[in-house]
Amino acid sequence: MDARNPDGKLIYMDQQQCADFGVSYFHPTRLTISADVLLRSKSYDEYHREFLAPFGSAQLILVRTEDQGPGWWLATTANGHNVTA
Repeated sequence: MDARNPDGKLIYMDQQQCADFGVSYFHPTRLTISADVLLRSKSYDEYHREFLAPFGSAQLILVRTEDQGPGWWLATTANGHNVTA
């Protein structure tokens, strides 16, 4: 578990990914995306691969708030169910 991500539900997207998916890198917003599409969009580190891979093609709802640093998203639900780390 990453010390910067103690609850294990944060996902990072870089500026290019955010542009590709039509969402803000800096401002609060939300995104619905399948986990496998997100996983294929970047060469993710082990933490992200281990977190995203089990969701397969599940639709994730990712939320950016003012409390999160640029590019960081909270995974809230997968196929309508709360995400647990």
